[in-house]
Amino acid sequence: MNIDQKILDDVQLITAGGYDYLEADMLQTTAVTPNYQPDKSVINETYTASSKLNKEVRSKINEQSDKPFVSGKIQVALYSRRLAEEGMIDTIDTLQRDPSVGSNVYLGIVEGSAKELLEKQYGNADNGNYLSSLIEQNIETGTIPKTNLHEFIYAYYAEGMDPFLPLLGSENSRVDIKGIAFFKSDQYVHQIAEEEKQFLFKILYENKSSEGSMPIELGEDGKDGEYASVFNINSKRSYDIQKPMTDSDITIHMKIKGVLREFTGKKVDKKSISMIESKMKEAIEKQGSELIKEFQELNIDPLGIGEQVRTRTRNWDQKKWQEIYPTIEVNVKTSVKILETGVIE
Repeated sequence: MNIDQKILDDVQLITAGGYDYLEADMLQTTAVTPNYQPDKSVINETYTASSKLNKEVRSKINEQSDKPFVSGKIQVALYSRRLAEEGMIDTIDTLQRDPSVGSNVYLGIVEGSAKELLEKQYGNADNGNYLSSLIEQNIETGTIPKTNLHEFIYAYYAEGMDPFLPLLGSENSRVDIKGIAFFKSDQYVHQIAEEEKQFLFKILYENKSSEGSMPIELGEDGKDGEYASVFNINSKRSYDIQKPMTDSDITIHMKIKGVLREFTGKKVDKKSISMIESKMKEAIEKQGSELIKEFQELNIDPLGIGEQVRTRTRNWDQKKWQEIYPTIEVNVKTSVKILETGVIE
């Protein structure tokens, strides 16, 4: 058996890639390779080329190096917002069809230029590893739901779902998660930047425990009052769809459990805990319904409500669903339980 083995010293390992829109059918691609120094620090080297066809870019980048590029170690691929507005399935599809690229590669949208973000040096780290760790950490403990190359492709091709990706921005010597970017098919159409909205979307989207927190205002009628923060939230959601493929109401039932981390009131007792649970329930139901209406007005379905309907009906009709989806009343019903208090009394 002949196996094509590549000695690491003889190749350039791409750990991050970036894609920018230049003009109609013209794409700029940036590849990042780590150059490991004797003191174990890393200098990131970037190579950039432009081409009308994404496949041609690879050969143009290879012309800039004395070693061939291999993409088997790529960890993250970034796309400029401008490119995402035009549609990005062709560039993502090329990545997906590369047998050396894993399906767990993280994708992200960049406010501004992907090339400029990747050209910066972020400490002594390999940019591919730094960016993938940033996204992974925000998925595991922050406000971003699970998303990667596989998840994006699945949502794109599925009937009754639309993809989403983290939105990144570069400031000085670091990269920040700026929000969540939402797509209609493969085109960027919307974003949410508020942390509370991001966290709300996450608990509506997936059944998962999260180390994120949710602030709760306890004042009445808009007046300033006491404040609480609940974290280590465990959320489980289920759908009540009585009449699939009709304009009848759909209800998303949420079961929330969490730990009280902060409370500005005088005393944490059963009465205050009950009040916090009630206010949190009210906030999730109100803000959750508003967020879903926001998606319906744009006729996008990042929560996959259509996917839930499709699995419950024998007569699924994608075209009909797209017509009735914006008009359906989607209600959020929530139960909240504070399991313990992490505040210092």
